[in-house]
Amino acid sequence: MSRIPLIILSADRPDFLVGSGANQTINQQNLYGNHIRYFADVGLPIEKLDALKKNLVMAFQNAVGYALKFPPGPVHLNFPFDEPLLPEKLDKTDLSAFVFNSNPEIKLNFQIPILQKANRPLIIAGPMEGNPHQKEMIKFGEKINAPILADPLSQLRYGFNSKLIFSHYDIFCRYTKLQPDLIIRFGRKPTSKILCQLLKKWRNITILIDAWQK
Repeated sequence: MSRIPLIILSADRPDFLVGSGANQTINQQNLYGNHIRYFADVGLPIEKLDALKKNLVMAFQNAVGYALKFPPGPVHLNFPFDEPLLPEKLDKTDLSAFVFNSNPEIKLNFQIPILQKANRPLIIAGPMEGNPHQKEMIKFGEKINAPILADPLSQLRYGFNSKLIFSHYDIFCRYTKLQPDLIIRFGRKPTSKILCQLLKKWRNITILIDAWQK
């Protein structure tokens, strides 16, 4: 998956009408199958908001990858409604904000001897969302004198002026015999087939830096 947070809200007919031949009814339970992080049928509207709040919190947590348990991704909440859609009298409801405890800052500790012993380090920047410290990656590459193979989705190919960045590396990988003694890989697995084949060959010398170790 692309790890892009997405919350899908779908309106539905009441459960007792599904499968009865009523118009505009389909089975929307787990409509997206295994392509989503989380699904919940919220149920018919009720005055108590505890269940709704729980489902919204769970949806948000799964969408953004809260606490780094799972990667971010799409979630689906299904909202069935029965007629009348609005009650005759609508009482004012107190909707308080949802508060999440922030995650502790994650620190990466390298074993310095590994970097010192490496004579031919290589950095591979795979697909990454947003701007997760690309400038720091370049500074790190300059520090250890390591070329950076930048995936098309790494956010590193454009906007950065560095001689270390290799954008069109497929031909380079295919016709040049690379012999790195240390691989530092950021982000998800690269989209390049030839580079993924080389990564299998280099797996014993690879350090993966990814919150979900994918």
